[in-house]
Amino acid sequence: MKRPSFDSKLVWVAFWCGCMALAGGIGYVSGRASPGSMSALTVRQMPPFEVYLSEHSFSEIENTKDKLQALVTEFLTAVRVDHYPSASSPAAIPPSANPSYAVEPGRAIKELERGIEQFKGTEQEMTLIRELLVLLNVQKLPSRWLDVYLAALYTHPTDDLIGRYAKDALAISDPLGRRAEVVSGFDLLRRIPLFFAAKAQIQEALAGANLARLNSSPLANANSARSSAAN
Repeated sequence: MKRPSFDSKLVWVAFWCGCMALAGGIGYVSGRASPGSMSALTVRQMPPFEVYLSEHSFSEIENTKDKLQALVTEFLTAVRVDHYPSASSPAAIPPSANPSYAVEPGRAIKELERGIEQFKGTEQEMTLIRELLVLLNVQKLPSRWLDVYLAALYTHPTDDLIGRYAKDALAISDPLGRRAEVVSGFDLLRRIPLFFAAKAQIQEALAGANLARLNSSPLANANSARSSAAN
């Protein structure tokens, strides 16, 4: 039996490609012509946002938030129990107790850092950052405290924690010679074209810190001494 030549194969391929292109063109034209098709809609006729939502969308989002909150609470409770002296269960920790992490504070710091990485990008991340800042302060680790605070400032600038600890950040940064880092972060935050509570808190912290520095300057001390001598 004679095998088809290469040219005849090309003819058949071209024929089938033509048929497929014709069928596709007919489908495309009929699709555009159909009143209910998306292709037939103009920009002004685009369907409303609700079309893309299922009736369970918002409840699913809330459920996800609830699950994340439950997970971070479980994680934090486990860490506290593990490092709370004489505690064998969550019930053994007094409700008003400030976590001391007296057992192995170094390991507790690493565990909280690991948790922060796991919850990165969520609201629950700030819960663990707050816990870590408390622990670093108790352990007298100011430089690490400032590192964590500044990282949170740049990743979660509008969070309440940033404004709440603004005065502490300025007070901690001065002895470390890192005030410029904090002020630079505050300046960036103040340029955000939105209103949030941290802006006012940061402004208040800066004003108070500047006044304190002015009062402690050599000139202010000299004026105070002259005033005392005159009296």
